[in-house]
This record gives sequence, structure tokens and C-alpha cells, in this order.
Amino acid sequence: MNTPSLPTSLVDNPRLDRWIKFLPDRRVRVATGKVEIGQGVVTALRQIAADELDMPLERVAVLSGDTTDGPDEMYTTSSLSISMSGGSLRLVCAEVRAMAIERAALRLNCSPQDLTVNDGRFHQNGKPTEQDYWTVAGEIDLTQKPTGSIAPKPAASYRFVGQSEPRIDLPAADRLILATAKATQ
Repeated sequence: MNTPSLPTSLVDNPRLDRWIKFLPDRRVRVATGKVEIGQGVVTALRQIAADELDMPLERVAVLSGDTTDGPDEMYTTSSLSISMSGGSLRLVCAEVRAMAIERAALRLNCSPQDLTVNDGRFHQNGKPTEQDYWTVAGEIDLTQKPTGSIAPKPAASYRFVGQSEPRIDLPAADRLILATAKATQ
């Protein structure tokens, strides 16, 4: 069997907990070594994580450029930021999502295929359960290496990726000025 090829950023930062953390305030923090230099990478990475984890955007926080608590991805360079960091983050979120579903299925005595995720909460055969990412997070070993064995969601299931969302790196007033400038062009 062939080992899946992982993006360089994931090979260089081979622990799930460098990329993702479930916060006590019921948000998820994803991390990237990339920084915002005007290309909207932080917003795009947030969209990728929200889609893979079935979370609303407002419950996904992004830690950017902090190599103490997040991955060291070297350089922030144009579209490579999305292909490398985004590809890594997508694989990490897919794998952690699968691990969380597996733990919830054990708690609920059901098959993982019976579970779906909505807003970070597990639903069994379409019905809400008492389980969510935060109830099972402590039972998941995020210190392990990502395997890349879990396929990310198909593009057809994305809610946020490819959609225009307000940039999280720009204050609301700056977004309004940009939108007004675009409208007058």
C-alpha cells in the first residue's frame, strides 16, 4: 500500500496539535505559519477549516504566523500559501473530524456512518445528540502525526470555500471603502 503524499508544510510540522485546537469557548483554533500580506490568505484558510469541520465561520479562529503555538511554514508567498497551508489544513481538519466522529460513535454505540456534524455537534441519523467536538476532544490524541489517509470533502459540499466573505484582516470601515471603490470602477 502506498503512503499518501503529504504537503511539505505538513511533513515539516507533523503533529495535529500544531494545526488545530478546540477552545473552551466552543470555538476551534486553526493555525498557520502564513501571515496576511494583503492576499486574503487568513480568511481563505478560515473558510477551508470551517468547511472541513462543518463549523460556522464565526466559530473558527485563525492563529497566523505564531511558530511557538502553530506550524512553522517558512515563507508566505502568493498562491503557494493556499496550496501548501490550505492543503495541509484541509487534510488535518478532515483527519481530526474523522477521529472525532469515531470517538462520538463509540460514545453513542453507533456506526460512524450514522453520524453527521452540524455546527460542531454530532447528529445521529439526523437527530441531535449530546455529543460535539468539545465532549470528545479530550479523548483524541492530537499529538500524533497526520496520516493523510482521510479524504477531504468533495468541493460540491463546500459552503464557504469559493464564496466571497468579509476579510478578517480588514476592519469593517476598510471593507466598506474597498467595496465602494470597486462599485465606482
